[in-house]
Order: sequence, then structure tokens, then C-alpha cells
Amino acid sequence: MVWRDVRSRTVTSLSRLLLLTLVISGSAIAQTFPAPPPPPGVCVYFSDATFTTVVGRRVTGCCGAVLSSTGTTSPHALCRPDLSVNCTMVLCPQ
Repeated sequence: MVWRDVRSRTVTSLSRLLLLTLVISGSAIAQTFPAPPPPPGVCVYFSDATFTTVVGRRVTGCCGAVLSSTGTTSPHALCRPDLSVNCTMVLCPQ
């Protein structure tokens, strides 16, 4: 009976150790591979949630670089990706 308790505690401890190792290595992998940059596209910014008055525009290229910007930005934006631009072979700075 005692042997089963020791074995059960050992298995539980090893399971917890394995889970902790997976969590730590998973976070290290996530830090090694950063999120991909946003796709190139155009965002139009509006003055409020009615989306009637345009207050600015921003065009972005590969790696999120701003190619042109007019007016101002706001939380109320409509963005569309530019699918004609292929950024798969572009290396973005870290």
C-alpha cells in the first residue's frame, strides 16, 4: 500500500515537472519567432463611430513601414490589405 502512494506521488511530481518544462519552452519558442508584421494596405481614419467624416489616411508597405500619411489617426478606422503586394521574400528589421 505504501509503495503505491510513493509511486503515485512520483508520477504526479514528474507530470508537473514535464508540464512546467513545456510551458517554459513554449514561451521561449514564442519569443524566438515574433509575430508577422501587418500586411501592406490602406487605412482611412474617421472622426467618430459614425464613419462619415474622414480625418486621415495612411498607406503602409511591407514590414508596416508608412509610405504616406495625411491628416490624423483615430480609433475609428477602416483598413484594407493590399493583396497585390507580395512581402513574403522581404526580411523585416527586428
